Amino acid sequence: MRKLFLLRGAPGSGKSSFISRHRLQPYAISQDEIRLLFANLTYSFDEDSQNLHHIIPRTANVETKELVMRLVEGKMSRGETVIVDGTHLAPGSIETYHELVDMYHYETFVVDLMERNNLPGLLARNEVRVKFHWVKPSVIKKMYEW
Repeated sequence: MRKLFLLRGAPGSGKSSFISRHRLQPYAISQDEIRLLFANLTYSFDEDSQNLHHIIPRTANVETKELVMRLVEGKMSRGETVIVDGTHLAPGSIETYHELVDMYHYETFVVDLMERNNLPGLLARNEVRVKFHWVKPSVIKKMYEW
């Protein structure tokens, strides 16, 4: 089948929910889950809401990116369908996969979940996110601008 799906969207845009709703977990590589393999949860106090949140630290971004790329390449080398659950909003983030796509003759699809999202909606959903999926509002704003 040789298809690579890159989910694209700010935190709270519905990427992980999309995977769950369509039962695509066996094909998905979650950047957040990989990040948690490298670093424990940390805490962040939100002044606006006066809430203490568990958050996934961003301290292991380099290691996370390297492992995600190794996992993606492993699946591609076997001709498997790959879904990458990540924001893919930073400039150049989609292009990161071009070399592997060319090497393994894959077709790429970007599933952009930002189309139906606006900044107030993302921030509102962020406030009710469960577990450790809350993200600092300033990070969401920055990603939204990208």
